[in-house]
Amino acid sequence: MEDFWLLIVIFITFIVILISYSSKKFDFITISLLYCFEVGTLTGKMKGLTIFNFVLFIELEAIIVIF
Repeated sequence: MEDFWLLIVIFITFIVILISYSSKKFDFITISLLYCFEVGTLTGKMKGLTIFNFVLFIELEAIIVIF
């Protein structure tokens, strides 16, 4: 059941990020990074993961291509 609430929180966060993209008053990059960090922290706490688990899933090559 906790997965359901986590999914709802992530979905609401996604909607807020999409709204920030469409508004010129908000800095969407800052909002995106803040909410992504927040959701990652929440997911880690609820699933009992460490920061090492998150780092293992990051594909550095994909990040370099994006930048």
